[in-house]
Amino acid sequence: MGELVDAERVRWIAVLSRIRLAEREIPTYAQELGRILSYVKQLDELDTRDVSPIVHPFSTSNMVRSDTPQSGLPRDAALANAPLLEGAFFRVPPVLGSAAGGAGVSSA
Repeated sequence: MGELVDAERVRWIAVLSRIRLAEREIPTYAQELGRILSYVKQLDELDTRDVSPIVHPFSTSNMVRSDTPQSGLPRDAALANAPLLEGAFFRVPPVLGSAAGGAGVSSA
């Protein structure tokens, strides 16, 4: 069946998850993630033709609270735990493609 998760994929998942992995841990994680995906792949074998799709497991509808204006979180409190700041704003890595070779939408 081949390798479901290779070392490069584990490194990319670690970057996305903000997890630091030692090189010696990567093969273990590749194997574990591969096992998880193999287990989930068993779902492909199920006959689901007669199973109705659901959006939510509970039959609830439009549970809303009243929309009353309230004070927002002060800016300093909102930015207090940000890993990166740029002035009074959150600094975030690019999401749609990157120079690091991540999966994303290219402009071409």
